[in-house]
Amino acid sequence: MKGKMVFPLMVAGSLMLAACGDDGTDKEPEVEADATQTDDGTAATDETPTEDAAVGGSEDPDEPVSSDAADVTGQEEMQQKMDEINYTEFELEVEYADGKEYEAEIEKKSDNTVKAEIEDSLNGVKKKGLDAFNDLFPLVEQMDITTGTDKAEAIRQVLSTFSLPDDYTKFELELRFKDDGKEYEIEDRK
Repeated sequence: MKGKMVFPLMVAGSLMLAACGDDGTDKEPEVEADATQTDDGTAATDETPTEDAAVGGSEDPDEPVSSDAADVTGQEEMQQKMDEINYTEFELEVEYADGKEYEAEIEKKSDNTVKAEIEDSLNGVKKKGLDAFNDLFPLVEQMDITTGTDKAEAIRQVLSTFSLPDDYTKFELELRFKDDGKEYEIEDRK
């Protein structure tokens, strides 16, 4: 998917550069305001991204694209993957006696955007967006919870899939099913 976005962005960047092309006069190239001149007459810039990098105009495929383009690519990827599972919403909160907790959420909203977030104080992990989605999606995809799944089985399945300890003090799970929009909620306290 990432490769599909890079080529059009490179073409667009090339066209913008061509539009700003040479008018035939021989004058010194202007140096950007944040650039400095080196001893050999070439421009040395600081690490501030230029317009070309922001629109993906770099020819280096490993160079990061702007966050806006990455956000769009990430949203498209997450939306496609969400269509593969039975849930439009998965929200999990597990609390433990020592004040630690594990929270995870994936939600495909009504405007088709996808929200993903992990707050895991057991392992010191906090992620949002595509990073969180990439960690959570394979786990949620493994789940086989339906509206008919009993509470004990759902809890066992979640704890096993997410490799969470079973000595929790509070367990909450909310699912919304893609097919009929029904919600499945369970709460358990020990």
